[in-house]
Amino acid sequence: MTTPPPPPPPPPPPPHLGLDRAIEEYNVYSGKASENVRTLALSAIAAIWVLSDQTVGGLKGPLRLAFCLAVAALFFDFLQYVFSANIFGFYLIRHEKKTLAADSAGTPLPVNVEFGHHARKPGKAMYHGKIIILISTYCVLGWAVAVRLWPSS
Repeated sequence: MTTPPPPPPPPPPPPHLGLDRAIEEYNVYSGKASENVRTLALSAIAAIWVLSDQTVGGLKGPLRLAFCLAVAALFFDFLQYVFSANIFGFYLIRHEKKTLAADSAGTPLPVNVEFGHHARKPGKAMYHGKIIILISTYCVLGWAVAVRLWPSS
């Protein structure tokens, strides 16, 4: 009598993504998205300028709307960094004050910066807003190009 073969080994566990790695990945990809938003918004403005016959008077209808949306996407990109810098600056200053107070009182120094529950929301709203606005820009720009290519009779 022969013994049955041993069972196959269990499959390897899925790769583990720790919190630090997840934050790092998020920062990399959101930074790349922000760079692309700037590039694509400026590219849309250049295309709009060419389609408007390179005159301000040529900015009519959907071209004017696409132009305004592209500028709004760039503005939201700027606001994202302004809001985030100010919010994180506020919390870092608060942390420094706590550290100085703890140091002068001889108590243990705080290790982590405590952020409010809603600290990241303004920056995230601007981040998602600029992406939505940029997508809208290209939809309107595509519409403007389609109208030029296939004029109504």
